[in-house]
Amino acid sequence: MGVLANCRCVTFGCMVGFCLLLGGVGGTTTVTATAGQDVTLPCSYDAVYYGRLALCWGRGPIPNSGCNSEVLKADSRSVVSRQSERYRLMGDLNRGDVSLTILQVQLSESGIYGCRVDIPGWFNDHKHETTLSVVAGETERKVRAEDLHGDKVHPAVVAVPVLIIVAAIALGVTWRIRRLSVNVWPADSPAGFAPSTSKRNHIQRRRRKEAKAQSLPHDNG
Repeated sequence: MGVLANCRCVTFGCMVGFCLLLGGVGGTTTVTATAGQDVTLPCSYDAVYYGRLALCWGRGPIPNSGCNSEVLKADSRSVVSRQSERYRLMGDLNRGDVSLTILQVQLSESGIYGCRVDIPGWFNDHKHETTLSVVAGETERKVRAEDLHGDKVHPAVVAVPVLIIVAAIALGVTWRIRRLSVNVWPADSPAGFAPSTSKRNHIQRRRRKEAKAQSLPHDNG
């Protein structure tokens, strides 16, 4: 009895393994597309034999049932749900062409996509995985280059305020020099002659004395 039970277990295990093998991914494909263009991910089955069947498309490896992160689902008649209007079935469904077309594909849509067709029977589903690689087009490269340099400040933005500050300082210094030349320098000083500090102090004291003498009353008698 023990030998018979072991044989039954082995037979059952072989059957399960064989069924799981039949339920594996039927094929894999790699597709490269340019961002902004339309791309088609292939998937097909024998619709002449089976007729039109339900199917789904999802992102990521195909699980034991259904589709991961489902992006499109169809029954035997039409599409019943889709993640975006950009996801379309544009093949001949009557011939089993259930390829997924992505309109104006984006860089973020790179990755693995799984197609699953519900073939009647146990572990009969048709499964096909496609790895999509989206590369940047000319427009995307220009936009990304502008974004990378967008934080840099143009030299003119820095130069203009600096020039304004320098000009203001120069005007202030010129005005102060002219004021000192009027209040301190004697009228008969040669052009460009700047008296020393002691000379200026002497001139200022003399002018104060002269102003004080002029303010005193004069005796005309």
